Amino acid sequence: MVSSVEFGRDLSGNARAAHAIPVQPEIGENPVPSGRLRIEVQKVSEGGVSRSQGLYGILPRRNPSGLRPRVYLDTSFLNRPFDDQSQVRIKLETEAFLAILARIEGGSFELVGSSVLNYEVDANPSRERRERLRTFLDLARHFVEADDLLKARAIELSELGFRALDALHVAAAERASDYLLTVDDQLLTKAFALAATVRVKVIGALDFVLLEELRSG
Repeated sequence: MVSSVEFGRDLSGNARAAHAIPVQPEIGENPVPSGRLRIEVQKVSEGGVSRSQGLYGILPRRNPSGLRPRVYLDTSFLNRPFDDQSQVRIKLETEAFLAILARIEGGSFELVGSSVLNYEVDANPSRERRERLRTFLDLARHFVEADDLLKARAIELSELGFRALDALHVAAAERASDYLLTVDDQLLTKAFALAATVRVKVIGALDFVLLEELRSG
């Protein structure tokens, strides 16, 4: 079993990637047990990345259809409660996580899960942490599979400078989410620089909670 996701270049300079991550057969309300798929892509076409109006650090928009905002929490944010709480920033981000979790449980937001998240959770060496993380992901109302199109999009994003797993998370969030919430500074910096290209709003967890409170107040 492949234990990592790798992007690289062959001698001719063409992008290639090899993934082995859980794949779900559909997007739906309840995830089903996953299989695994290995796919290799030897070349990424030039261009073809559509532009969007995704922005970083804006107020959560009111959906005119009345649907609740869909949020995708990456693993850096999902793992915050397990990090060193003696650090002020980590403690605040943990409180932000708990506040967002309460909003999800209360129905204000809808959580989006993915086979990419499941892959990272399954790879965690701590059984206790895996189980806790799975209870968080069980709240997902929507699920995104890592199909060939998503992996191709992830390769495009990696060509723009995203790290491999970040690219997979962004690609998954683009498919079904309004916001990707993270505490990863490198991901935030890259998403900000490429805001016109990324098709989902990537925002820091603390910023999202603060702006949501401002909007609600």
